[in-house]
Amino acid sequence: MKTALLLFMFTGVIFMSCSDQKQNPLLAEFDTPFGTPPFDKIENEHFLPAYKTGMELNLQEIDAITNNSDAVTFKNTIEALEASGKTL
Repeated sequence: MKTALLLFMFTGVIFMSCSDQKQNPLLAEFDTPFGTPPFDKIENEHFLPAYKTGMELNLQEIDAITNNSDAVTFKNTIEALEASGKTL
């Protein structure tokens, strides 16, 4: 599980660091008071790429959980599912 999770996180970091993703404020970490979205920077064309990226990352997270070869536990299944999908 740890290897799959690290691989997933590494892939996500590389994926999120692409130049196209940096220009989309919905995919960036919100550096605003209370972590609110920077509404003044969001354009209509940002939504579809952000949804697609979020769905792809969520599927990768679920794949990492389902392909985990460790014994099934509450932590590596239910808690991992609960923590997945943050970008989406």
